[in-house]
Amino acid sequence: MVMVRKFTFFRKYLWLFGIAAEYAHYQFSMHTDFVTVPLMFNFIGSYMLGAWIGVHYEAIIEKMTKKKMIIARTSGLLLGLTYVFIRYRNTYFERLPIDPDYYKMIGILFKVIGSLFFFYFAEYLVRWSSQKSVHRMRSIAYYSFGFYLMHPLVLLQVMKYLPTRGTPMSWHITILLQYTITVILCYLIIWFFHRFVPFASFIFGKLPRNAKLFWQIKE
Repeated sequence: MVMVRKFTFFRKYLWLFGIAAEYAHYQFSMHTDFVTVPLMFNFIGSYMLGAWIGVHYEAIIEKMTKKKMIIARTSGLLLGLTYVFIRYRNTYFERLPIDPDYYKMIGILFKVIGSLFFFYFAEYLVRWSSQKSVHRMRSIAYYSFGFYLMHPLVLLQVMKYLPTRGTPMSWHITILLQYTITVILCYLIIWFFHRFVPFASFIFGKLPRNAKLFWQIKE
């Protein structure tokens, strides 16, 4: 926070520093035994992109165009397909001769650029949607911090009862089911705390006064 306030260059290129920090953490953990547990630096690229959006939100929205969204979508899709193909090929077939450093960078760029696309897409979705739909989406967005806190634990439990299958097609289907079930369970758990547990905001961040399920919201 201090660096964001004091250094204009750092504030302007938060997303780039995030990419560099995540890659540096990867290199450090790969070549030393100092880091033995997952840290926030495993995803710092995406975090710093979010911070950059938060700091420059008005300017980003003002300069947002369909062309930028298409570029982000295309780049994110290509990086994502490349990342998944390598993982898929190395899991089920003969391993591709790709340097792990390159593979890691592809993954970091995929997360950052893909996140940027979904930010653009969400903003356009708000513009195209009805007022009722916007309020419903906003009611889910209030739980975003809760999703961040809850999803690792919930996903771990889901994977115990719905483990990833060994064959290629069932692997894809299982991943999709794990994701869907985890999202639904996280939402219901956070809503339950919001509705029935006092001071739920201390756990899941600032929450609205009324705890309505999103489909119950009329306006």
